[in-house]
Amino acid sequence: MNKKKVWDVISYVLLSVIALLLLGVVILRFIFFEVEIVGSSMTETLKDGETMIARRQGKAERGRIIIIDVPDRLSDVFTGEFLVKRIVAVEGDSLYCLGGVLYLKQEGETDFSALSEDYISSRTPDFSEVTLKEGEIYCLGDNRAPSKDSTEVGAFSVSDIFGYLDEDAIRLSRTSVWGTILKFLI
Repeated sequence: MNKKKVWDVISYVLLSVIALLLLGVVILRFIFFEVEIVGSSMTETLKDGETMIARRQGKAERGRIIIIDVPDRLSDVFTGEFLVKRIVAVEGDSLYCLGGVLYLKQEGETDFSALSEDYISSRTPDFSEVTLKEGEIYCLGDNRAPSKDSTEVGAFSVSDIFGYLDEDAIRLSRTSVWGTILKFLI
């Protein structure tokens, strides 16, 4: 094999690898994004200053942690562009809180049941019964005391969801090699 053919093969392989890496980065950017946790409303589940990898696609389900794009109508209440909260009720559900205990009646059920919330780190403020309309979700922080959430502003719309954080979401460390690489790619 002459030098030109060897060079052609090497350049073809290098260009293919570069193209695949670029395609991978583009795909990662459309599927995942980086989110920094700001504040204490999700403590102990998520810590202030922690950086996580969130997914853009998902389903609004009870118990899921979501990233909410703050609607313009609430810009005077929330200082940031995004909120990180947990969905506790979805459309058709009714809920209320009494004595710090959250009670939920799922759509189609006749009775309220106390929610088992082993992830909360402070007492839920009492509120009267709320029934969610089509496309609505009720979201609370896991650290209820300092959390600004649905208890103050009412239900959010499913269309306000910007992304989803799974319980096993990747936590990026500023000091790890993989954290640095993922931060660069995403």
